Amino acid sequence: VVDRHIISFIDNIHTYVERGLPNSRGVLIAGPPGTGKTMLCKAIVGDTKLSTVIVSGDLVNKPGAISDVYHMARRVSPSLVIIEDLDTLGGQHRQQQTHPFLSEYLNALNGTEDNDGVFTIATTNLVGELDPALSDRPGRFDVIMRMETPDRDLRGKLLDSLSESFNIAEDANIASIVRRSNGLTGAWLREVLITAELNAKQDSSEVIRDFDLEEALDDVNNRRVICREPTEISMPNCSDMSELYA
Repeated sequence: VVDRHIISFIDNIHTYVERGLPNSRGVLIAGPPGTGKTMLCKAIVGDTKLSTVIVSGDLVNKPGAISDVYHMARRVSPSLVIIEDLDTLGGQHRQQQTHPFLSEYLNALNGTEDNDGVFTIATTNLVGELDPALSDRPGRFDVIMRMETPDRDLRGKLLDSLSESFNIAEDANIASIVRRSNGLTGAWLREVLITAELNAKQDSSEVIRDFDLEEALDDVNNRRVICREPTEISMPNCSDMSELYA
Protein backbone atom coordinates (compact mmCIF):
# COMPACT_ATOMS: atom_id res chain seq x y z
CA VAL A 1 0.00 0.00 0.00
CA VAL A 2 2.79 2.42 0.91
CA ASP A 3 4.77 1.63 -2.23
CA ARG A 4 1.74 2.02 -4.48
CA HIS A 5 0.10 5.08 -2.96
CA ILE A 6 3.12 7.04 -1.67
CA ILE A 7 6.50 5.92 -3.02
CA SER A 8 5.36 5.08 -6.56
CA PHE A 9 3.11 8.14 -6.69
CA ILE A 10 6.00 10.43 -5.75
CA ASP A 11 8.36 8.76 -8.22
CA ASN A 12 5.85 9.32 -11.03
CA ILE A 13 4.55 12.74 -10.05
CA HIS A 14 5.78 14.29 -13.31
CA THR A 15 3.40 12.00 -15.22
CA TYR A 16 0.41 13.31 -13.30
CA VAL A 17 1.53 16.91 -13.83
CA GLU A 18 1.89 16.37 -17.58
CA ARG A 19 -1.58 14.82 -17.79
CA GLY A 20 -3.20 17.56 -15.72
CA LEU A 21 -4.20 15.12 -12.98
CA PRO A 22 -4.17 15.81 -9.22
CA ASN A 23 -0.63 15.41 -7.95
CA SER A 24 -1.24 15.40 -4.21
CA ARG A 25 -2.09 12.40 -2.06
CA GLY A 26 -3.35 11.67 1.44
CA VAL A 27 -2.89 8.42 3.35
CA LEU A 28 -4.41 7.74 6.77
CA ILE A 29 -2.59 5.09 8.82
CA ALA A 30 -4.91 3.63 11.45
CA GLY A 31 -4.31 1.11 14.19
CA PRO A 32 -3.92 0.52 17.92
CA PRO A 33 -1.05 2.17 19.81
CA GLY A 34 2.28 0.41 19.42
CA THR A 35 1.60 -1.21 16.04
CA GLY A 36 4.35 0.76 14.30
CA LYS A 37 2.53 3.71 12.74
CA THR A 38 5.19 6.24 13.72
CA MET A 39 7.98 3.86 12.70
CA LEU A 40 6.37 3.49 9.27
CA CYS A 41 6.19 7.27 8.89
CA LYS A 42 9.90 7.55 9.69
CA ALA A 43 10.68 4.91 7.08
CA ILE A 44 8.65 6.79 4.46
CA VAL A 45 10.50 10.02 5.27
CA GLY A 46 13.79 8.20 4.79
CA ASP A 47 12.71 6.63 1.50
CA THR A 48 11.23 9.72 -0.12
CA LYS A 49 13.89 12.27 0.91
CA LEU A 50 11.23 15.00 0.61
CA SER A 51 11.09 18.19 2.64
CA THR A 52 8.98 17.14 5.62
CA VAL A 53 6.79 18.97 8.11
CA ILE A 54 5.72 17.02 11.20
CA VAL A 55 2.51 18.25 12.82
CA SER A 56 1.95 17.56 16.52
CA GLY A 57 -0.35 18.88 19.22
CA ASP A 58 2.15 21.54 20.27
CA LEU A 59 2.16 22.95 16.75
CA VAL A 60 -1.59 23.32 16.26
CA ASN A 61 -2.65 24.99 19.47
CA LYS A 62 -3.85 28.20 17.86
CA PRO A 63 -5.99 29.21 14.87
CA GLY A 64 -4.13 29.47 11.59
CA ALA A 65 -1.39 26.98 12.50
CA ILE A 66 -2.57 24.26 10.11
CA SER A 67 -3.00 26.79 7.31
CA ASP A 68 0.57 27.98 7.91
CA VAL A 69 1.87 24.40 7.74
CA TYR A 70 0.32 23.79 4.33
CA HIS A 71 1.34 27.20 3.04
CA MET A 72 4.94 26.28 3.84
CA ALA A 73 4.54 22.76 2.39
CA ARG A 74 3.26 24.21 -0.90
CA ARG A 75 6.22 26.58 -1.12
CA VAL A 76 8.78 23.76 -0.79
CA SER A 77 6.86 21.10 -2.76
CA PRO A 78 7.26 18.30 -3.50
CA SER A 79 6.90 17.90 0.23
CA LEU A 80 5.52 15.61 2.89
CA VAL A 81 3.24 16.61 5.78
CA ILE A 82 2.97 14.10 8.63
CA ILE A 83 0.13 14.61 11.12
CA GLU A 84 0.64 12.46 14.20
CA ASP A 85 -2.35 11.21 16.21
CA LEU A 86 -4.98 13.06 14.21
CA ASP A 87 -7.71 11.98 16.64
CA THR A 88 -5.95 13.58 19.62
CA LEU A 89 -5.51 16.82 17.68
CA GLY A 90 -9.26 17.19 17.60
CA GLY A 91 -10.13 15.07 14.59
CA GLN A 92 -13.47 13.97 15.93
CA HIS A 93 -17.04 14.61 14.84
CA ARG A 94 -18.13 18.19 14.55
CA GLN A 95 -21.26 17.57 16.60
CA GLN A 96 -19.07 16.59 19.55
CA GLN A 97 -17.59 20.09 19.50
CA THR A 98 -14.15 18.66 20.26
CA HIS A 99 -12.46 19.86 17.12
CA PRO A 100 -11.85 23.62 17.10
CA PHE A 101 -9.62 23.32 14.04
CA LEU A 102 -11.61 20.85 11.89
CA SER A 103 -12.51 23.46 9.29
CA GLU A 104 -8.83 24.37 8.98
CA TYR A 105 -7.91 20.73 8.36
CA LEU A 106 -10.61 20.39 5.72
CA ASN A 107 -9.63 23.58 3.90
CA ALA A 108 -5.91 22.84 4.10
CA LEU A 109 -6.29 19.30 2.76
CA ASN A 110 -8.75 20.10 0.00
CA GLY A 111 -9.84 23.71 -0.10
CA THR A 112 -9.46 26.71 -2.36
CA GLU A 113 -5.69 26.32 -2.76
CA ASP A 114 -4.24 23.39 -4.68
CA ASN A 115 -1.81 21.16 -2.81
CA ASP A 116 0.24 20.35 -5.90
CA GLY A 117 3.15 18.14 -4.90
CA VAL A 118 2.09 17.97 -1.23
CA PHE A 119 1.67 14.50 0.27
CA THR A 120 -0.09 14.07 3.60
CA ILE A 121 0.27 11.11 5.93
CA ALA A 122 -1.74 11.09 9.16
CA THR A 123 -1.85 8.52 11.94
CA THR A 124 -4.78 7.74 14.21
CA ASN A 125 -5.65 5.24 16.92
CA LEU A 126 -9.39 5.80 16.50
CA VAL A 127 -10.31 6.03 12.84
CA GLY A 128 -13.98 5.40 13.66
CA GLU A 129 -14.16 8.64 15.64
CA LEU A 130 -12.85 10.86 12.87
CA ASP A 131 -15.31 13.09 11.09
CA PRO A 132 -16.35 11.51 7.76
CA ALA A 133 -15.29 14.73 6.03
CA LEU A 134 -11.74 13.66 6.92
CA SER A 135 -11.82 9.87 6.80
CA ASP A 136 -14.32 9.28 3.98
CA ARG A 137 -13.32 11.93 1.47
CA PRO A 138 -10.86 11.20 -1.37
CA GLY A 139 -8.88 14.33 -2.04
CA ARG A 140 -8.24 14.69 1.67
CA PHE A 141 -7.37 11.12 2.61
CA ASP A 142 -7.48 8.90 -0.43
CA VAL A 143 -6.39 5.70 1.30
CA ILE A 144 -6.89 4.27 4.78
CA MET A 145 -4.15 1.83 5.72
CA ARG A 146 -4.90 -0.34 8.74
CA MET A 147 -2.12 -1.66 10.97
CA GLU A 148 -3.33 -4.41 13.28
CA THR A 149 -1.64 -6.27 16.12
CA PRO A 150 0.81 -8.84 14.70
CA ASP A 151 -0.29 -12.43 14.12
CA ARG A 152 1.70 -15.41 15.38
CA ASP A 153 4.11 -15.54 12.44
CA LEU A 154 4.84 -11.82 12.61
CA ARG A 155 5.29 -11.95 16.40
CA GLY A 156 7.92 -14.62 15.85
CA LYS A 157 9.76 -12.45 13.33
CA LEU A 158 9.52 -9.40 15.58
CA LEU A 159 10.89 -11.30 18.57
CA ASP A 160 13.71 -12.72 16.47
CA SER A 161 14.64 -9.21 15.38
CA LEU A 162 14.25 -7.65 18.82
CA SER A 163 16.18 -10.48 20.49
CA GLU A 164 19.35 -9.50 18.65
CA SER A 165 19.80 -6.65 21.14
CA PHE A 166 19.47 -8.94 24.17
CA ASN A 167 21.61 -11.72 25.63
CA ILE A 168 19.13 -14.60 25.67
CA ALA A 169 20.07 -18.13 26.69
CA GLU A 170 20.25 -20.57 23.79
CA ASP A 171 17.81 -22.97 25.47
CA ALA A 172 15.20 -20.25 26.15
CA ASN A 173 11.81 -21.22 24.73
CA ILE A 174 11.05 -18.22 22.51
CA ALA A 175 8.37 -20.26 20.73
CA SER A 176 6.38 -20.38 23.97
CA ILE A 177 6.49 -16.59 24.23
CA VAL A 178 5.36 -16.28 20.62
CA ARG A 179 2.45 -18.65 21.26
CA ARG A 180 1.35 -16.94 24.48
CA SER A 181 1.71 -13.33 23.34
CA ASN A 182 -1.43 -13.06 21.22
CA GLY A 183 -2.64 -9.45 21.13
CA LEU A 184 0.73 -7.89 21.96
CA THR A 185 2.05 -5.16 19.69
CA GLY A 186 5.68 -4.75 18.74
CA ALA A 187 6.09 -2.20 21.53
CA TRP A 188 4.77 -4.66 24.13
CA LEU A 189 6.97 -7.46 22.79
CA ARG A 190 9.98 -5.21 23.28
CA GLU A 191 8.77 -4.52 26.82
CA VAL A 192 8.63 -8.28 27.48
CA LEU A 193 12.33 -8.55 26.61
CA ILE A 194 13.26 -5.48 28.65
CA THR A 195 11.36 -6.81 31.67
CA ALA A 196 13.00 -10.23 31.23
CA GLU A 197 16.42 -8.59 31.28
CA LEU A 198 15.51 -6.71 34.47
CA ASN A 199 14.40 -10.01 36.00
CA ALA A 200 17.72 -11.59 35.08
CA LYS A 201 19.72 -8.65 36.45
CA GLN A 202 17.85 -8.91 39.73
CA ASP A 203 19.23 -12.45 40.05
CA SER A 204 22.71 -11.23 39.03
CA SER A 205 22.44 -13.13 35.76
CA GLU A 206 23.94 -11.71 32.57
CA VAL A 207 21.80 -14.05 30.47
CA ILE A 208 18.02 -13.95 30.05
CA ARG A 209 16.72 -17.37 31.01
CA ASP A 210 13.53 -19.16 30.09
CA PHE A 211 11.76 -18.38 33.36
CA ASP A 212 12.83 -14.72 33.08
CA LEU A 213 10.90 -14.54 29.82
CA GLU A 214 7.87 -16.39 31.19
CA GLU A 215 7.67 -14.14 34.26
CA ALA A 216 8.14 -11.06 32.07
CA LEU A 217 5.28 -12.08 29.79
CA ASP A 218 2.99 -12.66 32.78
CA ASP A 219 4.00 -9.26 34.16
CA VAL A 220 3.29 -7.49 30.86
CA ASN A 221 -0.08 -9.20 30.46
CA ASN A 222 -1.04 -8.12 33.98
CA ARG A 223 -0.02 -4.55 33.20
CA ARG A 224 -2.15 -4.59 30.07
CA VAL A 225 -5.16 -5.72 32.09
CA ILE A 226 -4.66 -2.75 34.41
CA CYS A 227 -4.37 -0.40 31.41
CA ARG A 228 -7.73 -1.59 30.08
CA GLU A 229 -9.59 -1.38 33.39
CA PRO A 230 -11.94 1.62 33.67
CA THR A 231 -11.01 4.10 36.34
CA GLU A 232 -13.71 4.52 38.95
CA ILE A 233 -13.83 7.63 41.10
CA SER A 234 -15.85 7.37 44.29
CA MET A 235 -17.87 10.51 44.91
CA PRO A 236 -19.36 11.30 48.31
CA ASN A 237 -23.10 11.05 48.75
CA CYS A 238 -24.83 14.41 48.36
CA SER A 239 -26.22 14.11 51.86
CA ASP A 240 -22.67 13.86 53.20
CA MET A 241 -21.27 16.85 51.31
CA SER A 242 -21.54 19.05 54.39
CA GLU A 243 -18.94 16.87 56.08
CA LEU A 244 -16.36 17.94 53.50
CA TYR A 245 -16.62 21.52 54.68
CA ALA A 246 -17.04 20.88 58.38
